[in-house]
Amino acid sequence: MEGQALIIFALFSLVLVGSMALSVDAGYIMAERRQVQSAADAAALAGAKAVMDNKSSSEILGAAQEYGAFNASVPASNVTVSRPPSSGSHAGDNKYVQVTVTKDVQRFFLGAIYTGSWSVSATSVAGVETEGLNATILALNSSAGGLNTSGSTYLEAIGGSIHSNYEIRTSGSTVLKASEKVSANDGIKTSGSTTITSGAGTVPNGPEIPDPLLTLLSPPSLPSAPGNPVATVSPTSYRFTGGAGISIGGGNTGQIVMNAGGTYNFVGGSGISIGGSTPTFTMQSGSYSFTGGAGININGTAPGNTIGGGTLYFGGGGGIVTGGSNHITLGPGTYIFDGGSGFSMSGSARLTFTSGAYTFYFLNGADWSFSGSSYIQTNSNVYVRAYFYGAGNNPSNLQMSGSTNFQIPTGEYYFDNG
Repeated sequence: MEGQALIIFALFSLVLVGSMALSVDAGYIMAERRQVQSAADAAALAGAKAVMDNKSSSEILGAAQEYGAFNASVPASNVTVSRPPSSGSHAGDNKYVQVTVTKDVQRFFLGAIYTGSWSVSATSVAGVETEGLNATILALNSSAGGLNTSGSTYLEAIGGSIHSNYEIRTSGSTVLKASEKVSANDGIKTSGSTTITSGAGTVPNGPEIPDPLLTLLSPPSLPSAPGNPVATVSPTSYRFTGGAGISIGGGNTGQIVMNAGGTYNFVGGSGISIGGSTPTFTMQSGSYSFTGGAGININGTAPGNTIGGGTLYFGGGGGIVTGGSNHITLGPGTYIFDGGSGFSMSGSARLTFTSGAYTFYFLNGADWSFSGSSYIQTNSNVYVRAYFYGAGNNPSNLQMSGSTNFQIPTGEYYFDNG
């Protein structure tokens, strides 16, 4: 019996020693696995930081390899960097970096029974996610343009942020205000007595913001000018041709109303021209077309002019041009400016948005411009979509100069000048 016990004990001891040896090797490889994973994580983060800083592809590769090799204590050849990732949920996304680190692991007791490969590998992915900016103003071009102001410009983004994928450059006594952030990709360059105020900070070298409407928006297929209605018993269908239009000025008094629901087509001439200090002119919501140079021109000091919305089309040179110290109230609707004067405010003219939804299209060089001391006022529940299209030497822009006070209403402002 004693001999049998010795044999059993010897066998048990062999198993026990083998188990202990396996535990040593297994524990060591687990520790190495954790180190390699930490190294891969650090390397991916270093690569993502280089992406955020707009480094070159070689610099991104070098940063990731350096961190991976140093933290895993392996040569750079053991660190594989892929940008964009080749697999996973971020495959093909150039904002992300994938890093795989491989390390050969020392064997203690396992080598007595196993001579094959003994290594650990870990993969990590990190990238730059665009911050969810509520960008009231977003200048997309990353190589030119940006946001430039001069003079005594006052620009305020209410309830949102201001961002430029290029630079923000100001001069004079410009005031920039944003409820959230003011940020740029290539620096914020100020001169003069510029004041920048932002509720969530100023970021001079932030990441580029991709076009949020790239897959949603294309230049609109513009409607043709309304047809050629003939005056009937209804007093709300008119066609003005041969330069005919509506002109009010001097000492005219009283109220003139273009009734709601009508179709008004102005071809050539000045279109609608308002001046003096006394007339009250109201365009109620309807369908308005201005072609052949016709437009809406409002000057003088008249306080009660209303452009009531609906659909307004300006093609062939005309637009909405205001000056003097008049007060214009704008109604909800769709406003299309195809070339020509666009929407221009000068002097100390005041523009008030009434509650509702607005869509503006500016194409082929038509601008929305403010100069002098003109300014905007908005009521509550106003939402504006303003789309600016153009290419080459004929872009459409939002322009401000002088001492304008431009409080941008909440909405979308899209500039596609490519």
